[in-house]
Parts: sequence; structure tokens; C-alpha cells
Amino acid sequence: MAARAKQTLRHCNELYVSEILHAITCDEGTTRRVYDDADLKAVYTAEGQRIADAAIDYPGAWIVIEVTTTQLRREAATAVPDESQIQDIDKLVEELNQIEATITALRGDEAPSPAHLLQATVASCRCSCCRRASPSTPSP
Repeated sequence: MAARAKQTLRHCNELYVSEILHAITCDEGTTRRVYDDADLKAVYTAEGQRIADAAIDYPGAWIVIEVTTTQLRREAATAVPDESQIQDIDKLVEELNQIEATITALRGDEAPSPAHLLQATVASCRCSCCRRASPSTPSP
């Protein structure tokens, strides 16, 4: 039960950050700049592909975001070498690997343009904004 509650909390935090990112960038219909993990997973479908929680498209650059609720353990924060520090570092390295995999996918030769990401998002989304944007969505 505790593990399920933690997973729910993590998911809620990811959704909250996503809402904030969309609000900050004024994402609407075909002017999207924020792509959530579901949007990215719809495009980057390679077996074993790891994806960060969000990516923001800026002209000439991407900002890749990984949301985490993991805290340093007290033992690790005291700088006394033990297993807690190793576990915390391993968790951070895991998060960094996820970010790196997303950056690699975005930089790859097959990296789609924001229009491709938008089209994949519109195809899978049922909200009224996306349905209105669908006819004017650029083709790949």
C-alpha cells in the first residue's frame, strides 16, 4: 500500500510540473512547445527507449526535464561514506541516464520536428483544443 501511495505521489508531481510548464509557455493548439513523456514515447518507440518526463522546444534548442521526488537520506547528507550515499548516487545516475537517452533521441537523425510531435499528440489526445487543431496540423 505504501509503495502504491508513493507511486501516486510521484505521478501527481509529474502532472503538476507538466501543468506548470504548459502554463509558462502558453501552450495552445498548434503552438505547443512542451512535450510530455507520453508525447515523446509516441514518437520514440524503439525497444528499450528511455524518455524523460518532458521536453520544451525552443528555437534551436531543447530543454529536457526529469521530475523526481527522491530526497537525500539523512545518512547520505551527513557525508559519512556508507551504502546510503551509494544508493542515492545510483538513483541520480539513473535519472541522468534517462535525460541523456532523451537528448540522444532528440538529436538523432530520425528526431522529428515539433510538427511531428504535435501530430502524434493530436492523434492520441481527445481534448477539444487538439480536435480543433487537428485539421490544421502540419503533415510529417
